[in-house]
Amino acid sequence: MTEKAIFYHVPKTGGTWVCKAMKNAGLNPQPVPVRHTHHPLRPMVFRTHATPSCISQRYKRGRFSFCFIRHPVDWYRSYWRDQQKALDAPVKWWMDELRTLPFREWVHAVLDHSPGFVTKLYRYYQPVDFVGRREALAAGLEHALHQAGERFNHRALVETPPLNVGVGSFAMLDGVTLYRILTEEAEAVEWTSAS
Repeated sequence: MTEKAIFYHVPKTGGTWVCKAMKNAGLNPQPVPVRHTHHPLRPMVFRTHATPSCISQRYKRGRFSFCFIRHPVDWYRSYWRDQQKALDAPVKWWMDELRTLPFREWVHAVLDHSPGFVTKLYRYYQPVDFVGRREALAAGLEHALHQAGERFNHRALVETPPLNVGVGSFAMLDGVTLYRILTEEAEAVEWTSAS
């Protein structure tokens, strides 16, 4: 959070870059204390990924709120790739138990366990004043900061290099899996397609 804005970091949507870009642009974003730790998506949603319901009203009052989302297909690919880097890490919740599966099988297993998972995740970050798209991160961040009334170094913001860019195993989709994501995540697809 800054003096005028509060940013909610939805997992796998570029939030690490957003925080770095804000810092580079001359703002001094500070973490917001989490009010409680009981959340249906814990440990995914906790601390740096706290939802509005996890933050006390005193930190939200008078601040412009914003977050970013990404297309569900890209979200699933990004999350699975990260899981491939953590195959030896301790299992902390149900999604970790699935990480050894090939991508297509993993997607079906996640959707079997929690239909519309990404849509549900995005709902926890509502309501906010502005929802940007991961696909246009710099432009969205500039818009949010202008709306908040922040003064910042535009050039330093847009010149912040990409962070946490996915590399490694390629996440191939077949038509059946793609159709299932687009169908079960129709609401999130619509949100990410809105102009």
